[in-house]
Amino acid sequence: MTASAGVVKWFGGYNNTKGAENKFGFLEGITGVDVFLHQYEWLSNEKPREGQFVYFELEEKKGKWSAGQARFLDELPCLQLVELIYNNVDLPASAIYTKLKKFIDSQLSNKLSSCNRSDIERLIELLGLQSLISLLIPERDWPANLDFLAENGFISPLTDIKWEWLPTQYLAQHTKEIVDHLASVERAEAARLVENTVESLPGDLQLYLLLAGYIESEIAVKTATKKIELYAKRVYSEGRKQPEYLTQYIKTQKTHGNRIMRNPIAGPIFRYYQFKKYLFQKDFNFIKLYESSEDLQSRLDAFILKELFSLILAGNTLDTVYTLFMSRLWEAISGGKIDPRAQAAEILKLFPSCGSISANLSCEAIYWKKQNKYLCRGRECGSTKVIGRTDRSYCDFTIYDWLTHYGINYKVDKQPEKHDFPIKLAAYLNRLREIFEALHCLHCSSLMLPDMKYARVEYTEIENGLPVKKDMAPAYRLTVFKCPNHKCPEHQRGHYISHCMGYDCYDIIDSRESSMQCDSGRYICRNCASCCGEHAKSNPAGFCPDCTSPLRIYESRTYDSLRNRYNRYVKCSNALCSFSIRSDDLTKRFYLPSCGPVISKDAPESNSEEYSPAY
Repeated sequence: MTASAGVVKWFGGYNNTKGAENKFGFLEGITGVDVFLHQYEWLSNEKPREGQFVYFELEEKKGKWSAGQARFLDELPCLQLVELIYNNVDLPASAIYTKLKKFIDSQLSNKLSSCNRSDIERLIELLGLQSLISLLIPERDWPANLDFLAENGFISPLTDIKWEWLPTQYLAQHTKEIVDHLASVERAEAARLVENTVESLPGDLQLYLLLAGYIESEIAVKTATKKIELYAKRVYSEGRKQPEYLTQYIKTQKTHGNRIMRNPIAGPIFRYYQFKKYLFQKDFNFIKLYESSEDLQSRLDAFILKELFSLILAGNTLDTVYTLFMSRLWEAISGGKIDPRAQAAEILKLFPSCGSISANLSCEAIYWKKQNKYLCRGRECGSTKVIGRTDRSYCDFTIYDWLTHYGINYKVDKQPEKHDFPIKLAAYLNRLREIFEALHCLHCSSLMLPDMKYARVEYTEIENGLPVKKDMAPAYRLTVFKCPNHKCPEHQRGHYISHCMGYDCYDIIDSRESSMQCDSGRYICRNCASCCGEHAKSNPAGFCPDCTSPLRIYESRTYDSLRNRYNRYVKCSNALCSFSIRSDDLTKRFYLPSCGPVISKDAPESNSEEYSPAY
């Protein structure tokens, strides 16, 4: 008899001829032959089922193969399982062989830790250490088996195994050993080991490797930067202590100040979170750190936090803070220090999006008391982000969390209004980003700057940690922009650029494209024909942006079943003017009950002065 294995083809079943259950079945052996199995030779408690792997003693009876002492294959000890395959090099590489080998490899991984020492030694003798490791690596039990083999002295993971095969968990638990091993090998070999493994190494180890110069390639540096960012955030948000090996290394290398802060990669990351820590503690050192760090000055979110809260901590009113912040924002933009278009991600991190108006714009929700809802630019805001929280780490604070932490709240708790300080900030940054492309000179492409009018503004500023009274500050007109290029024909020519504030419009009004103004001096929007609050009441249909004549609203014969209304369109009342707004381009305000008069669908559609309003 020969030890063998196979898979159940069928077993049992009802025999119509005998009128009873069959007590036998057939297996497919590892060599591909059919093997008869009787229930008297079956040793496991449960009956075999089709597709199950079984072990048996193969014997020949009267020219036919039969199985004896059969049982489920997974009931065999680990070593016996392996010997079935690896002790017999003459087995054919059939489909059943491949399936059985895969199953046995899985069982080897699952049962390895239950083997005694002599069985492990026999497995290593039979397979070879590297082959055994290669079999174990793809299996889910690899981390546990690695620990088992290492703890029992069968392997030394850092020397016997390629580092890229070591589980992330193992690497995280053996950082000190990794540091010692790298110090014991040639520098080139150490750099190679790190290069192949850098993505799997924990953040604290990557920080050490960066400081010690083991991370060299551009790809490895990029990978390490992400992990170090996460590590630094956890150090500050969770108050984590650095591991002893890292602390010791920094101590021994410390010559001129903090080695981490001086590192070109790690320094900006740790300075950013240290800046937030000072800000959270209301420690004036956040100002000093910002002013001494070029990397912080290049971050738009850090700029916003520094400018706002240095003025707030100095005791200025919120109106003064807003005025001065806008002034300094434009100074930074015009000086090329920040770019609201390129740094949109930093704005959205501080002023998060609710998605109601656009995923790329910040939430600027206000509370609609009548309906107990929040609205973003007139649309219902289902995920408002403007309510401050202080129950999370300051590392993740939004601007609303920071303002809440500093005691700056809405007039009515959790009921923001459009004139409240946080909403004004969010709304302005949204509009700045939306009009930023339009703020470039059409002639020379230079970024145009706000018209600078100097006004007397008394305010307080923090200097060297102390409040100092100031009495002059620039107050910009933030809707009139001029080209700063002295060689440009458009130099110092003012252009009005802003957002239309008409209902559901928010289109850009640019006096270079639409120069017409109403008699109140407001530019007329080409998108919705709005101009000012006064005319929104006296002439709700609006004025023509081409000739300033009143517009007329027509109701067409086309019915919109989805919205349950007849479509409308708009034409200029001046017969000599061709301005019109098609139905598809009409904003919601033209369908409001207050917007009229409306010329009936049954009335003649002409530009005549005589028309019949439909009420």
